[in-house]
Amino acid sequence: MTKKNLKLEKVGERIYMSRVGGAIVQFTSKRKSFETGLVNTVRVGTASAEIMYNGRNNNLPQERERMIQKNAYLPNLHIVQRNLLLGDEFIAFKKIREGGVTRIEEVDFPKKLTDKFSLDFINSINEDIANEYVKHSQAIPQFLWKKDNTIIESGIKVLRNTDMRAERQNADDGIIKNWYWSNSWVSKTEMLKKP
Repeated sequence: MTKKNLKLEKVGERIYMSRVGGAIVQFTSKRKSFETGLVNTVRVGTASAEIMYNGRNNNLPQERERMIQKNAYLPNLHIVQRNLLLGDEFIAFKKIREGGVTRIEEVDFPKKLTDKFSLDFINSINEDIANEYVKHSQAIPQFLWKKDNTIIESGIKVLRNTDMRAERQNADDGIIKNWYWSNSWVSKTEMLKKP
């Protein structure tokens, strides 16, 4: 898309108006910084960790949730987004391709899954994941494992973004190896715990 396609007309210094949609566009030479992604070393006693800052005061998730609570429309919009993401109910299905047409056929949930977890539990976990995802564009599930390499159902929970901060990404592969929990990230003296 070019200025010509949008029929942009210059109306000021780096300000253009589109004759197509009537939008006003302003170009800036400076990149705005929201101070997200800055690295901060947090020390507790002799231990330290490099965490990624989340907002100017390291409390962007808290500010986001406070804004949702104060606004008359956002909580309802949040519920609609969550419901659209989750749909009516979870079903197990298989795709069948015949003659160039794909159709979906509902099947029973795998016994391996329903033996370990109730469908009510699966639905509640998915709702928690959807809530965090709609508010913060990420969800952080935690799984507790037994020594025999099976998941403890009561050990599956979704951690709140307000309580979690990512460790600095590994420069070689981009993987975040650890997440840190605190109930007050604004306080620099808060004890770090790995979930």
